[in-house]
Amino acid sequence: MSDRSPLRPHIPSASPHTPGGFGRRLVKTLAPTTFIRYHRGGTTIVATLPTHAGHPPVS
Repeated sequence: MSDRSPLRPHIPSASPHTPGGFGRRLVKTLAPTTFIRYHRGGTTIVATLPTHAGHPPVS
């Protein structure tokens, strides 16, 4: 997940009256391991998702 915002990612309070802010919460819920990379173009969050077998998928 990437965006061009210079702000550090955070998980905002859930509000039905404020649009957006769901991406970081979704990634944090689904992925046990995340890495945040800051660069001149913004921020990129890299998530690692486990497989059921505990092994990487074979392609």
